[in-house]
Amino acid sequence: MQVQPDPVQSFPGRRLRNLTGAGDRRLSGPPDGGWAGGHRAQDPGRADRRGLWSAGRAGDGPHPPPAAARPGGGSLKKAIFAGLVAVTLAGCAQPLPRVQHVPEQVQTPSRYRAEVHTQLGAGYYSRGQLGVALQELSAALEADSSYGPAYNVLGLVYAALGEPQLAEQNFARALSINPDDSEAHNNYGLFLCQRGREQEGIRHFLQAVRNPLYRTPEVAYVNAGDCARRVGDMQRAEEYFEKALRLQPAQPQALRAMAAIAYGKGRFDEAHTYLTRFMQVAQPDAESLALGVRIERQRGDREAEASYAAQLRNRFPQSKEARALESGNL
Repeated sequence: MQVQPDPVQSFPGRRLRNLTGAGDRRLSGPPDGGWAGGHRAQDPGRADRRGLWSAGRAGDGPHPPPAAARPGGGSLKKAIFAGLVAVTLAGCAQPLPRVQHVPEQVQTPSRYRAEVHTQLGAGYYSRGQLGVALQELSAALEADSSYGPAYNVLGLVYAALGEPQLAEQNFARALSINPDDSEAHNNYGLFLCQRGREQEGIRHFLQAVRNPLYRTPEVAYVNAGDCARRVGDMQRAEEYFEKALRLQPAQPQALRAMAAIAYGKGRFDEAHTYLTRFMQVAQPDAESLALGVRIERQRGDREAEASYAAQLRNRFPQSKEARALESGNL
């Protein structure tokens, strides 16, 4: 399943700066003595095979010198600025990490700077500017070496850069600082699932939803369902997707997944219902339109089948699904 993030949200009265060098260390303390509120990106709404990333909450985490924060040598840094970012992302934006504010009563000038730089790093990460994101996160951890959310976002950046060892070190560090960080559990779980460690990943997703303060538990349930599907455990996958839909009935990834599962189990009317709901809340891609063709063919609704087929041909003529349709193999 695929996901794209919503645009980065700005701070009240502040704009993301177009930084080209290291993080802005002129930041002092919170305006008016405190941080007004938690700002985070909304949850992704489009499907992507990367799964649903989320990110840091208030917590604690170390700074650039530790191995978990920085690579040992300069080769990675050179590669980043030589164009690795563009190659890695292939022009696609990355999901935007969410960084929750620290409660005002424990906010300090150094913690405030760490939070602002982490938010900036998260914004640059979401835009695919991974080199600048690393600089901002480095600045965050220089300001406060115990700010956990910065490690969570570093995990995302290193994962995007194809540095799995550094990514895992940073996710683990974020969770060692705050074991209840649900967004870090979700991100680490997705990282593990994508690398063939599905059972470990599912454990982290389920740990994420145990926190009653987690704002988007449906995200972790969707990822758990997708992870279970990878290992062929359709019963558990269906369970997790149903839980996601109980929390958020319009969750598009869960709706499409349930349509596919119901179709695979021969429950074609149920599949039709789920796919119809999906089409009401999300833009279809070639895969979902092809699923619609198959479902309506089994239901005997030739008009609906023809409608899905026409959309597939017109909107995604070069897709493998369209080619399969034309060759009679769909």
